Amino acid sequence: MISGMRGCALAMACVRHGLPAAHARGADRLPDEVLARFAGTLVRCVDANELTRAFHAALDTLLMEIKRVSEDLHLRLDETCRMLKDSLRTG
Repeated sequence: MISGMRGCALAMACVRHGLPAAHARGADRLPDEVLARFAGTLVRCVDANELTRAFHAALDTLLMEIKRVSEDLHLRLDETCRMLKDSLRTG
């Protein structure tokens, strides 16, 4: 799920920058400042706290990309995503 959210957000960023979006193939050509926002979405190890942290980062990054495309869609998803994040608080 984390990888999927990250991939969708990267593909959306690629579309915004006129790069190949299928499977985020243009991600390596995104500007450094855009790529920096994705650093926290990588899972560094497999434990509950790390997975939760990366999930939160991936969800936040995906929502940010959605907001750049559609403020209305972002507003509709924001509350549900906040509730999801609250249910997965790290310990």
